[in-house]
Amino acid sequence: DAQRTGLAAAAAAQRQRGEAAAGQLAELASSQEELRSALLRDVVGAVQEMLATRLTALGESVTAGVASAAGACSSLADEADAAAAAADGAAADALQRLVGAESEVERAHAEA
Repeated sequence: DAQRTGLAAAAAAQRQRGEAAAGQLAELASSQEELRSALLRDVVGAVQEMLATRLTALGESVTAGVASAAGACSSLADEADAAAAAADGAAADALQRLVGAESEVERAHAEA
């Protein structure tokens, strides 16, 4: 009977140790989940910050490119205006020469 009592006490002690170990494992699992969540938040925050920095730099680059393109278009428009003015002047000169040539042809016919 004493042997049974001893075995029962040993079994009870073993059960208590098992329950204590199960409690510790549950606490470790909870701590691990908290650490995982914190790490995930940190990683997401770092990625968001990196993306924001890169997007800002890209936006600045695009803005500079658009400004440069606008400047180039303005220069081309100025050059086109100057070329059109020169063409108008050349056309006026050519018309004046043509009128002069017609007058000479008429005079030559009149003299002949």
